[in-house]
Amino acid sequence: MEDEDGKRIVKSGTPKDLVDILLDLAAFDLVYMQTFFLTHHLFINSVELIQILIKNMQDGLKTRFEGGDHHILR
Repeated sequence: MEDEDGKRIVKSGTPKDLVDILLDLAAFDLVYMQTFFLTHHLFINSVELIQILIKNMQDGLKTRFEGGDHHILR
């Protein structure tokens, strides 16, 4: 949803969808990030959240390596 100013409002979603919003750099929202980390325990446990974040980071690194962008290890 969007409010009257065109800003995105998140009312609900699956844990995966909510984490995807958190990780979307194009739609970075500090208030969303703060709210997410303050309330995440209501819809996902911390261990599961960390596992998702680690997997996302590993997938991102894998994509960069497959694309020939190896400068991140230098």
